Amino acid sequence: LRGEFRPLPGQIVEPWGQDFYLTEAQVLAGIQSQASVWEACAPAPDWSRALNFQIDSNGHVAPIEGLGPCAHVLSEGVFFPHHHSDFQVQSQVVIQGGSYIPYPTAIIPSAETMPAHLVFQLGTEIAKVRGLLDSEEATSDTLP
Repeated sequence: LRGEFRPLPGQIVEPWGQDFYLTEAQVLAGIQSQASVWEACAPAPDWSRALNFQIDSNGHVAPIEGLGPCAHVLSEGVFFPHHHSDFQVQSQVVIQGGSYIPYPTAIIPSAETMPAHLVFQLGTEIAKVRGLLDSEEATSDTLP
């Protein structure tokens, strides 16, 4: 048997390094990561407000109405990009005696299935690999 090794051109692509969808724990962790900022911007030592906001797919949150000086607390770099569509969050911020009190829940949409364009892309890539493997097998069967 004889054959040759032919590396195919291409590059290694890093896999998506996180979940496709944000979980309640991740949303709460993002809100709670800003504890010192919540405390600093609260207009009174005892203060609470509903947190009703949307996290864009790039992880950005628009300023939240009704929070006064705390409107921009969640606007930059708190949440990572995700694949939810229309990701609405309902929670609460509570300051008591000047200290942030973690609110235990955040209502978020249920996890979705993988986005259709990714399923199609994955299926196409699998089909290409299968085609390459099949052509390599056919070539190796016909070698002298």
